[in-house]
Amino acid sequence: MTPPIRRGALLAGPLTAALVLAGCTDDPATPDAATVPIERTPDTAVEAPPAVDTDGLRVPLQVDTVRLVDPGWDAAPQTADGIALGVDERDGLQRFTAVAADGEALWSAERPASGTGHAVTTTSAGRALAVLADTGADTAAESTTATAYDLRTGEPVWGPVDVPGPPAGPGLVFAESGSEPADAAGSRVVLDADTGEPVTLEADVSVLGEHRGTVLVRDGDEVVARTADGEARWRLDTADQGWEAGAVTASLEPSPGPGTVRLRTGEASEALVDLDDGTVLADGFTDVGVDPTTGTVVTVDADGLRGLDAAGTELWTTSTAQETTIEGVSGALVYLRVGDSLRAHNVVTGNVAEAYDPEGTGDLVAPVAVTDAGSIVLSDYSGYLLATTDTVAPPAP
Repeated sequence: MTPPIRRGALLAGPLTAALVLAGCTDDPATPDAATVPIERTPDTAVEAPPAVDTDGLRVPLQVDTVRLVDPGWDAAPQTADGIALGVDERDGLQRFTAVAADGEALWSAERPASGTGHAVTTTSAGRALAVLADTGADTAAESTTATAYDLRTGEPVWGPVDVPGPPAGPGLVFAESGSEPADAAGSRVVLDADTGEPVTLEADVSVLGEHRGTVLVRDGDEVVARTADGEARWRLDTADQGWEAGAVTASLEPSPGPGTVRLRTGEASEALVDLDDGTVLADGFTDVGVDPTTGTVVTVDADGLRGLDAAGTELWTTSTAQETTIEGVSGALVYLRVGDSLRAHNVVTGNVAEAYDPEGTGDLVAPVAVTDAGSIVLSDYSGYLLATTDTVAPPAP
């Protein structure tokens, strides 16, 4: 089954939203962020996100018996420990909201609309953190700070600490605006997830990102995963992989799972690496997804699609004549945007699968991420919803 994506929802929706936000900058009616009271400290007295009325929506079959909520997120949330942290913009402010897998809103906090950002990571002990950047919080209006909060409780963990600019990612990497991902240490700073202190790096080392407390750097011809105190967890020789060392940078796309990291290895080529031991799980692709249930890796490259098992063995391949990207992977299905249509394949067999009620109508909703606890982040192409772990009674016959 290949339901068409409504072009109005897919193309005009995000574009319109971007134009509205840009227009607000010069709108004299928009509140001045400097005069708007900002609740920087997380507030745990948060209203529960409203339930979603699925009438008019075409949701995947895998979530048609669970409760959907709308936290109001404008951007795809980041997740850890089963919790999703997303952001929406209103009244000249950004509001961050953490939502548990059952749909409970845990806390929210606010920041100015410009010059801020956030990252989700974990400490060496596995404690999930939300790290929020802030500008103008003190007398130095141009300064930027970062503060870490417990992702579940909103409790302050460390900070605020001074950083050179907004989050540059992946993870706890901060840089002056305009800094390139391949820039050497000094123009980009990476923070220790445990303490918030800058990680000491050699002058000729390039920061590739911070992932769940592990710092990834490019040191000469090697990609090195390090602890914050400098101990190397693993090394990956770029020549052995057929990569040009100078071309390896941080991927601009999020990793498909907490145990993996994406690297750009060329102008239109990426690799997926196991964060624990440095094993290259897939290489030479333009897009990738990992099924959390089976561990199957699905990649898109110039030749089409292929599925690999958790050990890297090829399970299947199939060609595609149209531009194809991965929307998300969930429930042993990979959801693909193929031209102007949405198509699902079984991740193990590669066969086209029926992911939606063939008699259904309405705007398509696609899974884009799965949390550790099993809740599913969905996109309706204008915002982001959460399919919770709470079930709902089936409709009366």
